[in-house]
Amino acid sequence: MSGSRSQRRRLIDLHPGRIALGYAVLGLVWIYGTGFAVNLPPLAAIEPTLDIFKGTGFVIVTAFGLFLLLERRSRAIQAGQLALIRIDEQRARLVAAVEQSAEAIVITDLEPRIIYVNPAFQRVSGYSQLELMGRNPSIVSSGRHDLAFWEQLWATLLRGQTWHGRFINCRRDGVTYESDSIITPVHDQDGNVVSYVGVQRDTTRERALELNLAEAGRMEAIGQLAGGIAHDFNNLLMVMAGHAQLLSVAQGLDAESREDVDQIVHASASAANLVSQLLAFSRRQVLRPAVLDLQDLVDQLRPMLVGLLGPTIKLDFQSGATPGAVLADASQLEQVIVNLAVNARDAMVSGGTFTMTLANVDVDPSSGLATSIKPGRYVRLTVSDTGSGMDAATRGRVFEPFFTTKEHGRGTGLGLATAHGIVNQSGGHILVESELGHGSTFTVYLPHHEPAEVAPPAAVEAPVPTGRETILVVDDQDQVRTVIERTLRQLGYTVFVAADSSEALRLAALEKLSLLITDVRLPGIDGPALAAQIEHGHRGLPVLFVSGYASEPMIERGVIGDEATFLAKPFTTAELGRRVRELLDRNRTDT
Repeated sequence: MSGSRSQRRRLIDLHPGRIALGYAVLGLVWIYGTGFAVNLPPLAAIEPTLDIFKGTGFVIVTAFGLFLLLERRSRAIQAGQLALIRIDEQRARLVAAVEQSAEAIVITDLEPRIIYVNPAFQRVSGYSQLELMGRNPSIVSSGRHDLAFWEQLWATLLRGQTWHGRFINCRRDGVTYESDSIITPVHDQDGNVVSYVGVQRDTTRERALELNLAEAGRMEAIGQLAGGIAHDFNNLLMVMAGHAQLLSVAQGLDAESREDVDQIVHASASAANLVSQLLAFSRRQVLRPAVLDLQDLVDQLRPMLVGLLGPTIKLDFQSGATPGAVLADASQLEQVIVNLAVNARDAMVSGGTFTMTLANVDVDPSSGLATSIKPGRYVRLTVSDTGSGMDAATRGRVFEPFFTTKEHGRGTGLGLATAHGIVNQSGGHILVESELGHGSTFTVYLPHHEPAEVAPPAAVEAPVPTGRETILVVDDQDQVRTVIERTLRQLGYTVFVAADSSEALRLAALEKLSLLITDVRLPGIDGPALAAQIEHGHRGLPVLFVSGYASEPMIERGVIGDEATFLAKPFTTAELGRRVRELLDRNRTDT
């Protein structure tokens, strides 16, 4: 194409004046060199001496006429050649644009057979131009589209209309990718369709972001619902468990009645654990974070995991370099690992291998995980099983609460939802990969924490302490308030109770208080605001906040985030007694 453009340029550069001048020079050289005279009949009577001049005049006149003729013709040729040059240049720019386009472009004939693909299509599909030419575009089909999809596509194209849609295609290496596509029929001058042009934009990354955003919104909505239910349910459990514990220490109960009470206490504890899982999923529980060595935590759990998995499942623990520390709640991370192990066990009914791997990893934009995980340094826990695996539909719902593929009575559907909530509340991420018949892999990313200090071991359980101090209890739930009051009186304390903030302020003005126990959420003003007002008249008064639901804003303000100032409902007599004694003793030491 560049050769034809240069030839056209040379034609334009041939000036008519040069041609006419050359003709004149040749004619004059011929006349003067040979003595040739042009014999013109009308001038035959003129003297022969004028013949040469007559020939010269003839050459000059005809040369001028030739110049005029060629000048007119040259302008016409020049206009035509310039138009062709512009067309060639436009075509060259169009070809360059198509070749360098980031969008994948494919052109087919009516069969359809591929007659052109640009480099972008080759990059996206993984096929070379040689492998694609003459092939049906179905070479990149993933088989994910049903017959109705293709019928609608061809019905649109055969009407001569442009088709818009989304393809799920398959690369040469077997990896699927999504693309937003436009296929346009190309018409000739008579209006007949002669080929099709497809333009595709790889939207795999955008689609993943859309799904992540939709999943996050859905999980957040479910989490809010779960947290709200947990708050009310915890108040009910507080009443049931509290009265059962009071009754369990009552005198005069026969053995059968005491067994009944123990069953109530046990059932209440199980229900409280269920609610705790809901709060973990909804990320509304208060964690007790500490700096942990994750490898030590896993090592401590291994004996229990071996028994949990059973004799038909092999536990394979792998660890490379010593993984760094994480800042998390040890008991909650144990629950994550146990829940993942139980899920793996149930997927390997005929036995298999449960593999755990720990490693330090750096997540950056080039790692392929930046779409869902904030770049940084993480400790990665990977658990894999050789079980039945999951299809795409199940994989998409695996972290939903109460979603389970197990038969009725074999699971609550909260195990993986709880793990998801705990990991997210700890600032981490949990991902799942699974295919039917190829097992499942869950990967937990927890932010790396320095310095790597191991959390101190838990203290040995001691008898419930008692006391004689004066305590004000504020809770808008009558039954909850009654249980707390009776429990504290049983431990020897003097107790005043209030149902709202106004009554609490009145009592605080009349009595000398040693401790304030208040629900976080109260009618009128909330617990933290009430505590601030009461502390004006009771300098240094310790406060214990209790609630069945800790809202995110209060946790972020640090009001109820401290381990020594918050107690989650439902709590036992022992938990309440120890926390009260701890605060009272601390206040005595501080003063």
